[in-house]
Amino acid sequence: MKIDNDTIEILKNFSLINSQIYVKKGNIIRSMERSKTILAESKLPFTFDVDFAIYDLNKFMLALNLFKEPELTFNEKCVIISDNNKSLNYYYANVETFDDNTLLWTWTGSGEVVTGALSGKYAAPYNSSIMSAADGTHYITVPDPDGASSGYYNANLGSTYDYFGLFWGSVDTYNTLEFFNDDELVAVYSGADISNPNPANGNQEAPSTNLYVNFFDLPAFNKFTMTSTNFAFEADNIAVGNAPAITGDSVSTPEPTTMLLFGSGLIGLAGFGRKFKKS
Repeated sequence: MKIDNDTIEILKNFSLINSQIYVKKGNIIRSMERSKTILAESKLPFTFDVDFAIYDLNKFMLALNLFKEPELTFNEKCVIISDNNKSLNYYYANVETFDDNTLLWTWTGSGEVVTGALSGKYAAPYNSSIMSAADGTHYITVPDPDGASSGYYNANLGSTYDYFGLFWGSVDTYNTLEFFNDDELVAVYSGADISNPNPANGNQEAPSTNLYVNFFDLPAFNKFTMTSTNFAFEADNIAVGNAPAITGDSVSTPEPTTMLLFGSGLIGLAGFGRKFKKS
């Protein structure tokens, strides 16, 4: 489908409200400003057949500007932007919110999907600077609160990615993330690597230890493991994605960022992000 100028202008305006967008099936798009003071809604002249999340709406607009008359083809994993003899695959963020009956990926190990809090075992992610209350949705905690105080949870993604993001709750030094390409360990980071600017001390409300963490430019991975040697490693809205891929004529492509989801998916959660590369 060709995207008309009116729709491009609507998307530009939406990018001023929130740089991230989560679009549901249908012809209605919505966006909410991070402070929740502005809610925008628009009816489009065409219908989206899939739900999708755009990494960064501003950079998506830059991608559209690479084409004179962009035509969009939506599939389950990406939107293909094309014009004459060139095309660009702009991948959606795959986001696990833990709120559906069926999880996106195959999980094994000693973790548990929970809500609320259990004293001494787990607490819902809560950034007091931008949230009025702790996360009331489902999230994951490692290890299993009914088991030993040390454990891990593996996720097999089924595809290869180079971006990873998560809403990391009460970041602790004993929380560890490992990324694998099949059986090869390609990157590893602990809570000690995530300071913004305070150390990872497990505070359950401080903005410095409850934040969305973005890992850009990771080595290709198709599995990850969350490990904790004490209660607990809590996380929600785990996202994976890839940089845009161009075919045909060579053009410059924007660097991807993340689609940050919280709650309904319409609110962007400000976080900590930097490029991580395998040494």
